[in-house]
Formats: sequence, structure tokens, C-alpha cells
Amino acid sequence: MVEVAWHELPLEDSASSAAGLTDAPIIDHENLLKVVAKWEEPGTPSHLVVITEMVDAGTLLLQIERIRHEVRVGVVKKWCRQILAALAYLHDQGLVRPRPARRPR
Repeated sequence: MVEVAWHELPLEDSASSAAGLTDAPIIDHENLLKVVAKWEEPGTPSHLVVITEMVDAGTLLLQIERIRHEVRVGVVKKWCRQILAALAYLHDQGLVRPRPARRPR
């Protein structure tokens, strides 16, 4: 049996942004939270419902606080590689677009 979590994300009034989220493929990557299902729930305002696998380990910050001693550099490097691999996957899927560079003032 797999435990799941229910997330509701409010959608903007823009139909194009809502369509982009609901039409996006379900992502599958070892370093990303597993999405079981998703759909748009109509209403005022409408929202996106996402069902994910339940993760009870908490956030990265909570993990660091639980350790309560200096985190080894090798562990931080591993976490960074995992985060970057997930971001690269999202970019490759077209789900994340880079922000334009800011002009220096």
C-alpha cells in the first residue's frame, strides 16, 4: 500500500497558465516527488489538484536541523547534484523556463 498526499494549487485567471499546468505530462524522475494523478478542479477560483506519494522525511532544512552537527561537505555535494539533476530534467521536459537575466543597475 502506498500512502498519498493531496495538494491543491490555486490557478491564476489566465487560461493559458492553467492549461499549461493541467496538460503537462506527469513527471517521472528519481529525484522528484512522484506524482500519482492530477486534474483541474473547476470553481471560483479554480485550482489544480495533485496527488503525490507521501514523504514523511520533511524538508531539507529539517533534515539538516535533525543532524544537529556540522553536515559533511560530501553530503551537501550529493544533495546539490540531486537538486541540479532534477532541475535539468524539468528544463529538458520544458516544464521550467529560465528567467531572463537582470540588467545591472
